Amino acid sequence: MFLTSEGVISLVLDTRASATSWDPRVKLAGDACLSIPLETVEISMIILGIDPAITHVGWGVIATQGNSIKYIASGVIDTNPKDSLPSRLAIISCTIEEIIEIHKPQAAAMEEVFINKNALSSLKLSHARGAIMAAIGRHGIELSEFAPNKVKKTLVGNGHAEKEQVVHMINLLLPTAKITRFDEADALAVAYTCSVNRAPRP
Repeated sequence: MFLTSEGVISLVLDTRASATSWDPRVKLAGDACLSIPLETVEISMIILGIDPAITHVGWGVIATQGNSIKYIASGVIDTNPKDSLPSRLAIISCTIEEIIEIHKPQAAAMEEVFINKNALSSLKLSHARGAIMAAIGRHGIELSEFAPNKVKKTLVGNGHAEKEQVVHMINLLLPTAKITRFDEADALAVAYTCSVNRAPRP
């Protein structure tokens, strides 16, 4: 979301590409872009939700407008498993920073860490979370974390919902999103959970 020279806010509704060739400010072929006159937008808070991973990092940005939730943008940061771990973490961190600089979120949210049966997978996930947290921290954004069951319970009403149910509910709540990827849906789900559970500002 950014201010254009015509005095409008441009909301990129669908952005999907590899992090190695993606500029979040560029509207890709086939993507939908909605421009709304600036004076008609009454945004209370912009929230960035992130589904952390080392290979496919889902992200989603929503805005609260009174009692409504509006979809702004989302996507997946894909890294190449053949690249070195430091290179992959750099792609994740730098891309998250670009998203933050463009959409200016006041809050961020991720699912709480869980211990995977595979120790190496858990370690790589922790590295990815650290890279993401560092980017969020550099911008002074408040980070909230939610248990996976709480996210599913908030969104679907069932703490053990399947991923397909999460995608379905996200598309019901945010019909302009047209989400198909699980990582993207999970990121928007945790952003939605943050908006519902966040204490009102004084």
